[in-house]
Amino acid sequence: MSFKYNNLQHSAGLSLQKWGSGSALDILYGMTEKDCMPDLLSYNTVIYGLATEDRVNEALWLFHQMRKVCIPDFVTLCSILPSSLKMDRQKCFANHQRIYYAARMLREIGSPGKALMEGILGEAGYDQSVKFSELIATSGAYQNDYLLCPLIKFLCKHKKAVDAHKLFEKFKSYGISPTMEAYNLLSLDS
Repeated sequence: MSFKYNNLQHSAGLSLQKWGSGSALDILYGMTEKDCMPDLLSYNTVIYGLATEDRVNEALWLFHQMRKVCIPDFVTLCSILPSSLKMDRQKCFANHQRIYYAARMLREIGSPGKALMEGILGEAGYDQSVKFSELIATSGAYQNDYLLCPLIKFLCKHKKAVDAHKLFEKFKSYGISPTMEAYNLLSLDS
């Protein structure tokens, strides 16, 4: 039964623009009414749909419900964090529980965090990305530079080498251990 619903859920997710994420959400609710537990794919599909429709509060609510029954993955994080940071510029960083949870997930996923940061840069912009990265770095959740490198790359691409060097030094003061990639990014721009 789960396979059948997951195919329906996935189909609804693929056509969210046509149907709207409400249909996918209805299917998700229908699964639980029929004692069929939604899986990670089902939740990720609906969360992604809600986030892309700028229904971030609903996506966050569903994310918290999801955590009761399954463990979010990198796809979940990529679906919800960029939109969340974009939507709620003032309140986003006040919610330390969300940041703490994101930090724990980032530590677990490791280097795919670079792809996540690129998504956050594209969706929420540079300033929000730096604030997010600083909060994660100062929380002590990670000591490597996989969130820093995309920021350096972004600055260097926009001809802001001095700002890239300042950011690099700031993150070193947070205890971040730069890798050769970070040094190479800075040396290429110099």
